[in-house]
Amino acid sequence: MTNKRHPAEAYIEGVLDGSIPACYEVRQAYQRHQDDLELCREKGLVFNPNYSQQVINLFTKLKHYKGDYAGKPVYLEPWQQAIIWVTYGWRRGHKHGPRRFRQVYFEVPKKNGKTTMLAGLGIYHFAFDGESGAEVYTAATKRDQAKLCFNDIKAMIKTQPELAREFGIHTSTIFWERNHSKIVPLSRDSNTADGFNPSAAIIDELHRHQDGSMVGLLANSMATRSQGITFEITTAGTDKQSVCYKHRQYTIDVNAGRFEDESWWGLVYTLDEDDDWREPAAWRKANPNLGTGKSEEYMAELIQKARNDPSQENEVKRYHFNLWTGTEDKWITEERWQQGVPEEPIAEELLLEPEVEVYGGLDLAATSDFNALALTFHHPLEGWLHQKYFFWIPGDALDRRVEKQNMDFRQWVRAGYVRELPGNVIDQDLLAEEIAQICTKYQVKSLAYDRYLAYNGAIQALIRAGISTTEQQQSMMSLAGLLFQRWH
Repeated sequence: MTNKRHPAEAYIEGVLDGSIPACYEVRQAYQRHQDDLELCREKGLVFNPNYSQQVINLFTKLKHYKGDYAGKPVYLEPWQQAIIWVTYGWRRGHKHGPRRFRQVYFEVPKKNGKTTMLAGLGIYHFAFDGESGAEVYTAATKRDQAKLCFNDIKAMIKTQPELAREFGIHTSTIFWERNHSKIVPLSRDSNTADGFNPSAAIIDELHRHQDGSMVGLLANSMATRSQGITFEITTAGTDKQSVCYKHRQYTIDVNAGRFEDESWWGLVYTLDEDDDWREPAAWRKANPNLGTGKSEEYMAELIQKARNDPSQENEVKRYHFNLWTGTEDKWITEERWQQGVPEEPIAEELLLEPEVEVYGGLDLAATSDFNALALTFHHPLEGWLHQKYFFWIPGDALDRRVEKQNMDFRQWVRAGYVRELPGNVIDQDLLAEEIAQICTKYQVKSLAYDRYLAYNGAIQALIRAGISTTEQQQSMMSLAGLLFQRWH
């Protein structure tokens, strides 16, 4: 007699072997989990699925409270169980150690069971996580939005009479006197944040947040909670400079192994580059609940409306396929980018061969942004291309970015990707000296620079050092012709 596979394990296995349709980003996320099962000892991690099952079991005691499923017990679909399986199963140190993941980013289109999951997780962290004096916050930019998730939790508690009798349910607070725990909606226009100590936070629709202040406030206030966890749940947005898009990219980078962050995990349900959002075969990749809470008929109606009225196309792409549809389109997709990674990196000594031609591009900053140098290596006989990147930033600016964007930029410094210079303004002489050394080492034929902030001393110092420079304005008109020549 063989043991039946757990639905979460079966889902993860299906994603990785291709039997379950999933986009590249979801495959990367679960491949990371699978790889960690083999590497966990050397990482000081342990996977204990009993903790995952505790959370899943709670959902079976709850009931739906609206729509066609109202009054029926909650059954988490395998893809939902897989998220809980990974989030709660990993522990630090030993099998009963604190949770590994403190930050979970989850991007899924509308009508995919997000509300049910959020409400159940809120109840779990409020009363069943073993946290004395638990403080759970449902956070959003505006109070009305924050209360949407809060009201969902209230409604789900009321479906279970035993819980409803035990907890104090009020307009803006759910309180459990026995454990001194509470659930409170939190927004930028409320005063709740004074003196609070969250044990769990649920940030709904992160794409609506204009900056990372709310995210940073919650994360920094959890310092004394060894089990503290923040869930960022969202659909796609339009602003690629937002904290949401930054966290989306950070999630993808961590799952792909480009950054190491053992406290961060997440999933992005979307489409692959070659998928046609109008074709039914692609729908399930971005919509894991298709056929359960979200019908194919509903999707077909949406697609048809977008075909008939192109003004609705971006909305359908954003809300139902997690395609970011701002004024910018992604020029190079994550999957296409990964295809360009060589099987073996080009050895440093090959880059120094006299036949290799090297050209540079320099973008300067002063106080808050990164100074960036990109070198392109071309071997005219063998035909290969290679690039190296160098970044500098003042230390004070790095601290501000860490605090404001709630991302571990210092990891980039430790990994050698960014050079941190002292002070709150870039040292132009030191910067020029280091750039000159790099250009001399690789025999850069020409260094193009953006003229903005170029005349604060660095370019003049490079010219004095004998580096060949040329001004290149960074604008659509000046660059479009070059790009057209390169790709046509």
